[in-house]
Amino acid sequence: MTEGPHDDDLHMATAVANFGSLAAAAEALALVVRIARRDMEGAERHWREGNGDDVARWVHRTRGALVLFGAPALRSLGEHLEECIATPGQAVAAYLTYRHALLAWLEKAEHELERTRAIL
Repeated sequence: MTEGPHDDDLHMATAVANFGSLAAAAEALALVVRIARRDMEGAERHWREGNGDDVARWVHRTRGALVLFGAPALRSLGEHLEECIATPGQAVAAYLTYRHALLAWLEKAEHELERTRAIL
């Protein structure tokens, strides 16, 4: 994998193209951030309980939402995690990497939302 979390970005231009306007893109981004943060708590619980299927479903949903905002490296990390779920030794590192990268992306998204709301 050549991309990493440091290569990832939030692409509001992609979101504007997908949603038709900056206001609609910002509204969608706010929803994705809110849901991703909420669902992360459930994923943490599923992870601790060893329920890989539910963790994989969570990763798949977040990757689907990220497509709307670019995030190619983060999506790639999620795909890698989905592939590793069945292999506990590999899954731990993949989960921690994805979780860390997703949290960083969500922080970027929150900053972008503040900036975007200031110009709307």
